[in-house]
Amino acid sequence: KQFEIAKKLRNQELQGKAMGYLGLINEQEGKLEEALKSYNKQIETYSKINNNLGLSYALSNKSLILSYLGDFENAINTIKFQIETDERNCNLEGITRGYNNLGTYYLNLENYTLAIKYLKLSLKKNRSLGNNVINDGILFNMSECYYYQSNFTKALLIINKILTSNHFKKEIYISFLKNSYLKSKNDTYINELKDIARKEKDLLIKANANFALCEISTGNTKKLNYEKQINETKLLLEKLYY
Repeated sequence: KQFEIAKKLRNQELQGKAMGYLGLINEQEGKLEEALKSYNKQIETYSKINNNLGLSYALSNKSLILSYLGDFENAINTIKFQIETDERNCNLEGITRGYNNLGTYYLNLENYTLAIKYLKLSLKKNRSLGNNVINDGILFNMSECYYYQSNFTKALLIINKILTSNHFKKEIYISFLKNSYLKSKNDTYINELKDIARKEKDLLIKANANFALCEISTGNTKKLNYEKQINETKLLLEKLYY
C-alpha cells in the first residue's frame, strides 16, 4: 500500500523505503524469493536517485537473502559490489559491514583462511568507527574460524579479549569452553569452567557452568565427579527458581 501511494506521488525515495519494508516482511515470513525481488527493486530505485546509503543497506540485505538461499557465489559478488560502492562514497560503516559479512560468508563456506582475512579488514576499518558492538561481533566470528581450525588457544585468547564487554554473553563463553574440551580433551577448558562455577556471583551463569561440567562428566567420569556436579547444579537452580 505504501509503495502504491509513493508511486502515485512519484516519490522514488518513498518507493525505495517501501520496497525495503516489503523485503523485510517477506524475509520474516520466509518468502525469500519475494524478498529478493523487493530488494532488487529497492536497489534499482536507490541507484536512480543516488541514495548511496540506502543502496549500501539494500545490497547488504540482498546478499543476505542470497546466502539464505544457498547462493553464496552471488551473495559474495553482491557484497563485493557493495564494498566497492561504499569505498567510492567513503562510507566507512558500509565498508566495515561489508567486510564482516564477507568474512561470515566464507566462514559458512568453511574457507577459514579467507574468512579471517576479511574479518581482519573489517576489524581494521572498525577502529576508526569505534563501535564496540560491531567489534565484538567481528571478533566472535574470528574466534569461530580459529575454533573450526582447531586453534583453540587463539580462539580462547580472542574470546577472553571480548569477555569483559557488556555486549558479550558469558553463556556463549561457557558453551565454547565445553565444546573446546570435548573436541580437544585439553584440561585448560575444564579448569576455566571450574573457575567460573566457583567464582561467578551470577547464579544462572554458575548453574550454566556447572551444567557444562555435568555434560562433560557423562563421558569423562575420571576427571569430574558427576554426582557432585549435578547436585551443585540442582542446588543453584533451586535458589534461582524456588
